[in-house]
Amino acid sequence: MTTLTYRYKLEVTVLEQLKIFADLHRYDESAVFREAWKEWLTDHKALVDRETLRLKTLGCDKDICKKLYKSARYYFKNKSLEESDPVKRREYIGTSKEFREAIDQHLITIARNQQLKPADAFTDFLENPIYTKILNKTRIDIEGYGFSEEMVSKKIKKTYKNRYFAQQKA
Repeated sequence: MTTLTYRYKLEVTVLEQLKIFADLHRYDESAVFREAWKEWLTDHKALVDRETLRLKTLGCDKDICKKLYKSARYYFKNKSLEESDPVKRREYIGTSKEFREAIDQHLITIARNQQLKPADAFTDFLENPIYTKILNKTRIDIEGYGFSEEMVSKKIKKTYKNRYFAQQKA
């Protein structure tokens, strides 16, 4: 099974050159920026040709020059020069093995019976009386960490959908 690639990453050397160009022309007017861009393309023709060939062999069918221009003009040029503090991640709250096994059991059951969208499968899981007891226990466990009712629902939903997609890949 082939997976589609929607976003092709640029090579590091190309990114570095784009950053230098964008920093040089950060405060230019649109017309001046465009003229400088045309000049940059001719000066770096070998680099652009090599990157175009590399991306084409990977399967990219977009205009590479446009991709480079958009990166320079809208991403690198407007990127903040200030260094930001790293975001502190909140503590990971896991779910019980019983709960994960109940989800897996439900997913196996629905896979045999019918193919449901993830949202419909999740709704079926919540409404199924077999899983009411484990759902209530899981809600109480997660609320014990200080989560609101809304956050508990999101955590349960996210856990279910993650396991749904993991099982689809397997």
